[in-house]
Amino acid sequence: MIDQFPLADTKMETPTRGNYVLIRPVSNFAVAALDLSTKKFGFGSKQYALDISNDVFVIETKGGEVAMYNVANNSLISRASLPRSTFGRLRATALSPDFRWLAISERTRGAMWDVSSGERLLHVRGFRGAYLEDEGLLYADFPQGGGKERSMAIMDRAGGAAAKPIPDRTARQYGPVVISTKPSKPNGSYSKDVIMDVRDTKSLDSLWTKPFPREAPRYWVNNREGTMVLLWSTSTDAARTEIKNDPKLGQQLAAMKEREGNYFIQALDSRTGKTLGQLIVETGKGSFRINSVFAVDDWLIVSDSDNRVLVYQLSTGQPKGKVFGQWVTASAVSKLICVENEDGKLAVYDLGSMEKRDQFTFSSPLSMMRFSADGKKLFVLAADQTAYVLDVSSLAR
Repeated sequence: MIDQFPLADTKMETPTRGNYVLIRPVSNFAVAALDLSTKKFGFGSKQYALDISNDVFVIETKGGEVAMYNVANNSLISRASLPRSTFGRLRATALSPDFRWLAISERTRGAMWDVSSGERLLHVRGFRGAYLEDEGLLYADFPQGGGKERSMAIMDRAGGAAAKPIPDRTARQYGPVVISTKPSKPNGSYSKDVIMDVRDTKSLDSLWTKPFPREAPRYWVNNREGTMVLLWSTSTDAARTEIKNDPKLGQQLAAMKEREGNYFIQALDSRTGKTLGQLIVETGKGSFRINSVFAVDDWLIVSDSDNRVLVYQLSTGQPKGKVFGQWVTASAVSKLICVENEDGKLAVYDLGSMEKRDQFTFSSPLSMMRFSADGKKLFVLAADQTAYVLDVSSLAR
């Protein structure tokens, strides 16, 4: 043994060269370098990437560049911009209704752009939810980090910001609403006997609450359409109770060949909590799982574990069609549905008949799709960081 000294229980790594240990995280830094000679921290970085080679260290700057510094005095030696890379997993996305402003976030960094010019207006640490208005005002859920508590930040495109605390750890932002599901009793379960609280993103005031005395549902929110979908297995007490109280659902279940592995689904208005429709999805003894689901007007659109998009009519509970793919968006106004069938290939279908109307091919996989409010335009963000606005008005019939 050469030496020993106390150190907090944290993640440690060795640099390429040098008498240092890299500690992650440290106080307000994502990573810091501990000098083993002095047993003190010499330097650190707000970004995750850092390495040392003898008398120089390299970090990622806030602007996404790579910068090299002198270890002895932290003086800048050189910096370089990296070629534009493809997006990784997007943790949050937001597009203003007029398609002018775009905000996205990966794990560590987020940004906002002027789509018309391609100019990046904001470059910030990663956020986990986002909502954009036509004026370019961004509401974003920033997790705890960098010495700051979790908060809802309100930022304008010039960089001005204000923040409100989000103390509830179960809360998640879905565009214009923030949803939390909490036990109805102190120290209670998060899976049974819970209360769902839906709040307005701008004010954080409660819009509506709903108790679930039996099993808590899985849920998804469609920001654009203002709808919310709740899901339970039909084997749960919550689903059985709802089906028992609705003759129409009872008839749907009785007509199904298989009773095992099915799902009970409710569609709600996300701003009021009003029920828009409900149905049962048959899976053929659990032959597929539901990965995601959203409601558009009288249609329920499901992405399943077999790489399919399934379309159901809410009012009748009947399946209307299915196509292969996962990434999907739809418009209630134009009655169009867009599905990425395979990487970079986007097909447009009629929502009622599932008749194919057109197909577009892009040079990379897609990361985001949105219809305009009137259904005449389609915004597409490709993984190679290229944004497109397509005129699809001629495809609606």
